[in-house]
Parts: sequence; structure tokens; C-alpha cells
Amino acid sequence: MKISKHFFILVLLPLLFISGCIHFSNTSNKPANPYANIKDVGVTLLTHYGSQIEENYALSPGLSFKFAIVSPRQTTVSLCLNSFKSGYWKITGDSCVVKHITSPGLEYYVSLPNGGDIFLQSPLDHDITEHILVNICYNFNQTLTITGCLNKQQTCKFDIDNSNKGYLHIYNIFSRYDITKHRYVLSFVISYHPYNWTYITDNSNVLNGACYLSNVVSPETGKVSVKAGLIICESKCEHSSKTIYLSSSGETKQVSIELPSDIQDERNIITMILNISYIVFKQVDFGSITILHNS
Repeated sequence: MKISKHFFILVLLPLLFISGCIHFSNTSNKPANPYANIKDVGVTLLTHYGSQIEENYALSPGLSFKFAIVSPRQTTVSLCLNSFKSGYWKITGDSCVVKHITSPGLEYYVSLPNGGDIFLQSPLDHDITEHILVNICYNFNQTLTITGCLNKQQTCKFDIDNSNKGYLHIYNIFSRYDITKHRYVLSFVISYHPYNWTYITDNSNVLNGACYLSNVVSPETGKVSVKAGLIICESKCEHSSKTIYLSSSGETKQVSIELPSDIQDERNIITMILNISYIVFKQVDFGSITILHNS
């Protein structure tokens, strides 16, 4: 059957788009955000002065910024102001604020500086522009339910039954028996690649009013660390844990965690919980503000 050109354009072509048979590819060179679909803490700037303010306003009453925090789970969030550091400015109050999120989904409000303001030290002789940079830190647990077997003669592959998306990619999970230590070992590949000023750490100090990159990345080794824990519940629950160190610039490596020493029998099937706990560090640019010199 011959299809006319007009029938194809007016009838068939729109149907092909709707059904998904025709796609436009994204030719942008900008890398996709690998963390876009994570159910994560959200922070919104509520105070907007506009892109420009007069010098006299910055001299008095000064500036402060209100934020709303929403989290899908209970957590602790620390926000630290990481701008207005030049000699033009004086900051009163605290540059950091800590908020304990006890009711997921509700908005919590904080201000920076906490209990103070940002003032110009003295009149300007030219316009200046400052970015509103805020460091955001909060707890995150990446939990995987995995099922496999234990065999002293050969390795056993584990499947991931359930997991929540996080900032680490975990795969190739298997068990083996270490005859020198007389213990089962769980091995897996862990992949970490920071994106757009997003890092991870297990340094709890960043949640105590010290949410700065210098407390996230070790100055001696250039590494970040996370804690991995195994939970195995049969007649009773057994636990084991390990600290994992990863390059702050990104790294993929195989790591191993020893199973509790009480677990010695072989299993045709066994289910465990692998939990990776860490603190997420993000630096967010909420835009810039220009202070206009009074000419």
C-alpha cells in the first residue's frame, strides 16, 4: 500500500514520537549528573536581595540568608557559609548552623550567619560581587540486601535483592573462605567518583559546625573514608565492619570484609545486609550579589 507524503507527516510521524519509536539524542558535552535520582536532602534559599544592593544597606543593617531544609529521612544537617571571607566583610554570629531533622518531609528553617549578620567593614571605592556559597553536610546510609551462599571450596556470587541509590556504586559481590584466617570473607567492587563539589566522608566533625572540605579530604593522604558494615541475622544477629579509604578524586577498587568468626558452616543460601554509612558534603552556589559603590 502506498502511503502519501502528507499522510506520513500529519498522522504517522506524531504517532511515532508518542510511541517512543523516534528519539532525539542529547548532543551536549556536559556530563550527566550521576546522582540526579537519589532521594536526597534539599536546601532552598528563601532570602533574595536581587542581583544588586546599595552599599549603605550592606553597611547597615547588613545581610543574612534564610534557608529551608527538607529531608526524606531523619538525619542531621550542617550548613556553613563559605563566602564573604575577604577583608571587605565582617561576620557576626556563627558561620555554621546544625539542624536535626526528626520529621521527614517537613520544612526546617535556618539562617546564616546563625544569630548574626554580614556587614561591610567600611565604605567601598568600587563595586564588588560575592557568590553565596554554602557547604551542606548530612548523614547518608546506602543499604543493600544481598543473597548468595557460603562454600569453603569455591567462591559464591551474591545477588542484590534490594538497595537504595547513593553516592557509591557497589557490584560484583561474592564470598570466599580464607583458610589462613579460618573465616569467610565478603568481597565487592566499590566505585566512587565525586561530581560537582559533592564528596563523602565518615568524619563526624563535619556535622558539628565544621562542614568544610578540609575536614572531608585528608590533607595527608588526599583520601576520603566511609564505613562498611555487614549484618547477618539467623538465630541471632551478627555484625562486622570495616573502614574503606578512597581517593578524593575518584577510585574504583575491590574491598573485602570478614564475616563474624561464629559463622563457619556452609550455606546453600544466606541473606545479609551490607550497609555503607557516610556523610555527604556538597558546596552549593546560590547565586551572586553585587554591592554597588555609592558614587
